[in-house]
Amino acid sequence: MTPKLIFVAGLLFAVLCAVFVSALAPVAAWTTVPGFVGNILPWLVGGAGILAGLLNTSRKTKTALFTLIGLVVALTAILTQPFNPAWLSHVLFFVRVFFAHALLSTAVLYFLNDGH
Repeated sequence: MTPKLIFVAGLLFAVLCAVFVSALAPVAAWTTVPGFVGNILPWLVGGAGILAGLLNTSRKTKTALFTLIGLVVALTAILTQPFNPAWLSHVLFFVRVFFAHALLSTAVLYFLNDGH
């Protein structure tokens, strides 16, 4: 599977988890903790992000790093807006978890390979 397909599959997994959480999360948690759910879904999405980052072995790793940094910063900025609907906050939370963990593992590999 190519790195792009892995990222798309992880992104779809994050959105599906957000839809699942939006339907099951208590109403009180919607406004206080986006993406909150008392189960393993955030851990699974984060693990999928780490796996996607580890499998990103293309020569364009530096470009991927800057792209992921931009995505995580943008998703965080949008998530902190107080007027987002609950479903959007859940989607942003899970997508940010996926991309942040992919960024983490990609950056570690880039660091360990001396920037190559």
